[in-house]
Amino acid sequence: MDNSSHAEIPRIATSSYGGPIEIIVKAPHSLFRDRTALILNSRQSKTPCGRDDWVKQTIEAIKFAGSSGYTILTSVGITTWELQIYICSAYRFRQIIVCPVAATENQDKIISLLIDDFKLRPEEVGFAFFQKRRSRSPKSNWPIRDESLFRLADLIIPVSVRSGGNLDRLLDSVAGKEIIDGYRIPYRPLGKTSGESAHIIENDIRPISNWDHVAHWTHTFHSAWPNQKRFDYYRRITESESYPATAFHTLCNILESKIIYGSERNQNERRKAVAFSNLPPQEMLPLMTWRNRYNRLNFEPFAIAIKRKAASRTGIRPVIYGPHTLYRRLSTSDQPYFQNQGSAGGNWKPEHEWRFLGDLNLADFESEELLVITATAEQAEFIGSRFGLHAHNLFSHRNMV
Repeated sequence: MDNSSHAEIPRIATSSYGGPIEIIVKAPHSLFRDRTALILNSRQSKTPCGRDDWVKQTIEAIKFAGSSGYTILTSVGITTWELQIYICSAYRFRQIIVCPVAATENQDKIISLLIDDFKLRPEEVGFAFFQKRRSRSPKSNWPIRDESLFRLADLIIPVSVRSGGNLDRLLDSVAGKEIIDGYRIPYRPLGKTSGESAHIIENDIRPISNWDHVAHWTHTFHSAWPNQKRFDYYRRITESESYPATAFHTLCNILESKIIYGSERNQNERRKAVAFSNLPPQEMLPLMTWRNRYNRLNFEPFAIAIKRKAASRTGIRPVIYGPHTLYRRLSTSDQPYFQNQGSAGGNWKPEHEWRFLGDLNLADFESEELLVITATAEQAEFIGSRFGLHAHNLFSHRNMV
């Protein structure tokens, strides 16, 4: 990205979180002449859609502020802020994105990545960087980000703000700012995001006999898929009547792209890999448990299965379970397949994991070597007609809601 048209200035905001904050603003010269607007939402459901009142009101508030000549203040790292980046990009409103940044991170690289991911126009966007705290949790930077946004704002438009929360406290203490309450709606407390299939894991199971596959099980995504830009993820949210990144949507995305993208999560030395299990589907159901850390089921009754012989041919192999001390004793070729056996609080051995390193191309398999697993017969029929693959529905009845 060419930043020659951008000016860079420091702004100092006094903070109650351990001293003053230095905010480095990089923006086109024209944005420095604009008044700024801040649209406020407390944390919302991780599975939003276009029907949600806070989504509709946020769009209307941004349209009002943007059409009135304000530059919108946005941020990253949480849906309520990133949705605003998308809206400004889609409607071509000017915005300044407030970003936490480590001292060692390249700000220009962050700018280029965000411009690409959200399909931003450089002449319509600026960036405000503040140094983030050293912490394992990004949440530790949220209070600093919120105070920085308030300091930079001329106009504040609350939409869905939790009573007693950090944004509410900042609103009560703000002085000299114009506040418009015409877009405010009641805040609805967050509930557990159970996912579309939590209620359907029941006893009317259609087991698969003579199982000779390994299966990659999908789950609900609370972010863009690996092959999807965040612009398109948030566009689908605003255009959908229900959340558009469920476990079934994720399965269809895999079949559409013909690639299972590897993940670095929970992998040794952050190697990218695709996880499988050789357990029959009926034995996987009891392992589908709620993960508070991720606010979702660890996986759901949707999978792409590969015949074991074909999987082995392609380099998918069983993991090696053992204690931490085993890892360093393994050869370099075996180390990527090591999995800590866990303890009483987290035993991974029952999953019978197999692993593929990198991204797996499904075009390497014949259609008869693949089996798709769904929850309902309707979903299995859709897979058959849309992708021409054999599909097995795990449950005899009860449609998804």
